[in-house]
Amino acid sequence: MMEHNLLLDAWKEGKAIGAFNANTYDDMEAIVQAAAELGRPVILMASMSCCKFMGIDTFVMFAKHLEKKYGTPVITHLDHCIDPELLYKCVDAGFDYVMFDGSNRSFEENCQMTAQIVRDCHEKGVFVEGELGVISGTEGPLKSDTGVFTDPQQMKEFIARTDLDTLAVSIGNQHGFYKGEPKLNFELLEVLAKESSIPLVLHGGTGIPVEDIARAVSMGICKVNVGTDIRATYLRTVSEYGKNWDGKNDIRGYITCLRDEIKKVAKYYMVSYS
Repeated sequence: MMEHNLLLDAWKEGKAIGAFNANTYDDMEAIVQAAAELGRPVILMASMSCCKFMGIDTFVMFAKHLEKKYGTPVITHLDHCIDPELLYKCVDAGFDYVMFDGSNRSFEENCQMTAQIVRDCHEKGVFVEGELGVISGTEGPLKSDTGVFTDPQQMKEFIARTDLDTLAVSIGNQHGFYKGEPKLNFELLEVLAKESSIPLVLHGGTGIPVEDIARAVSMGICKVNVGTDIRATYLRTVSEYGKNWDGKNDIRGYITCLRDEIKKVAKYYMVSYS
């Protein structure tokens, strides 16, 4: 489980690995190229909708190809999966790391389902992320207008009963663009990190000031998820390029521009992780 060791090493050193949602080969390549230029490993995340759009096998194939091409570790991750059937298909296809999100279920059901998935995945050398608390915003099929902070005592029980590898926590972070200035509850994070025996994960990285991300990482966050900023950069770049298109320029010009812009965004976040 080399990928697990990378996360654990980062956690022990007070660092984190950047995790970015991707939906096409072009944004996948830009993200991996950014990591390679900084000399860092990277996590490429596929949402449930990305798996259905791109295809599970295709996502894994692209990631392995990019890892070889750029010579930097690339960890494939299934993000926010609420469907165990899809999760197991990703495991069988070669994903390194999967997230089962049972945060929309009762605590008891979340514990039971996560524990079973962890047992099944560990048998195949795949490690698992869970979630406790409710992260506000919209992520795939999950939507919540309000967040529910992760409870430290409940977290200890959840980790003990599930044996999962990493845990996504709710400390004021949210999915999508923030309305106003993001305010992370660092006092709660300090307690969670002290009580947790495993690395913690911060979702909703888009828009959080990099100094706050760096502080969270120093306190025990080992993985920071960024998705919205990648998607927004993709669409903005395509739109701006299209407005200036005269019908003569080759499409490769837009792809080159797209990759350059996404690479800048990925680097912007990565440099705050150590």
